[in-house]
Amino acid sequence: MKKLLFILFLFISLPLFGMDLYVSTTGNDSVSRASNTISAPWLTPKHAWDTAQAGDIVYFRGGTYNITAALKVDTGSTGYNGTGSGWTATNPITFKNYSGETPIFRETEQLSWMLRIAKNYNIIDGITFDINNYEVGICFGYDESPTGLTVQNCTFYGIPFHDSHTALYIGTTGGNYVTIKNNTITFEVGVSTYSAGILIYNYVTHLRILNNAVYNGITGISYKHSTDTDQDTEIAYNYINGASRSGLSMNCSYGNIHDNIIITPSDALRLGETAGAVGDTHNTITHNTLFSLSSHYPFNISNDAANSNNIITNNIFTGGASRYANGTSNTFDYNLYPSGTVVNSYTLTQWKAAISGEVHAAQGAPTFVGGGTPTTIAGFALTGASVGYHAASDGKDMGADVTLVGPAGGSTPTAPTSVPTIGVGGFRTW
Repeated sequence: MKKLLFILFLFISLPLFGMDLYVSTTGNDSVSRASNTISAPWLTPKHAWDTAQAGDIVYFRGGTYNITAALKVDTGSTGYNGTGSGWTATNPITFKNYSGETPIFRETEQLSWMLRIAKNYNIIDGITFDINNYEVGICFGYDESPTGLTVQNCTFYGIPFHDSHTALYIGTTGGNYVTIKNNTITFEVGVSTYSAGILIYNYVTHLRILNNAVYNGITGISYKHSTDTDQDTEIAYNYINGASRSGLSMNCSYGNIHDNIIITPSDALRLGETAGAVGDTHNTITHNTLFSLSSHYPFNISNDAANSNNIITNNIFTGGASRYANGTSNTFDYNLYPSGTVVNSYTLTQWKAAISGEVHAAQGAPTFVGGGTPTTIAGFALTGASVGYHAASDGKDMGADVTLVGPAGGSTPTAPTSVPTIGVGGFRTW
């Protein structure tokens, strides 16, 4: 009996052997899962999400898949999403591009989201999403709190600047163990205050936002209204260029915010944005290059939330003076400030006295290998003669490690240039 139970335990514990499945713009959804091959693929993304089982890898062949109805991946669906079993960390379902090909999901109707996921352990890899000037590309955590979701190596474009319109939206019920990495996100048209490339509306535990590139828009990455006190968040190695309101706007706690390059005509990094229950506390903000183009705030600790017990070190603040509106027990040291006024109306000497910190601060204009306003990630490396060179607390350069930033880890991605022609107007807000 014990031997039988042990064998049963091993069977349950071991990863399942999934299938390689295929979808093509010339496929047929009448093909069964067992009969699906590269020569006999399915036709639609919806059928793929409804039918795939734990451990499967679904490959999308190149071409455009017009999305006319929202793909809702939850218990209301059939197949894997309704009655299947076994989707776990060792048996996820992966939906990805076929090697060397570019599948494009193109939204052609006014939808609140193109893909909404409420189930666990979906991996979305290498797919291009043309949001086509509508609302949201991928939505998590709208009704449920899913676990183990990954979106990687994807491209999003056609995003309007309207309220809560975004490539990736994590809603009020949040999620667990969510990874968003190596994606390229580009905004197109419109004006709004609260659109963002990546928008987290409440909280996610064990969140990783890594190596993404976000171009234009109002806010690059926005994390607001948090209600959790210990989220384990890492936002790192991102390249955010051109966000008109703030590059990274956050309200979270126990986060590790490091090695981001943010170039913006407004606030590069805003702490305490849109208050949550916990404010911004116990975050480590280190080795970021915060570049404000219009003498605005490279770093803004706003008065929207209580901001306390944060550690801010080894950053480059360039552009105007930073802003410190509200906060207690925050630690500043080893940061590089511009000449003249550094924070609020303080000189560096006055700022050191006001906070009893910044013993090892540096001041002056950094010299980048890419010139005064670098146009590439690699260009933001400091020259050997620059202030801040090898001057951080760990002996490295102040600012971001450019060799680790961006989807390709140090190379500047190319932003998509396609502009949508369908669906302009008729926008809704959440």
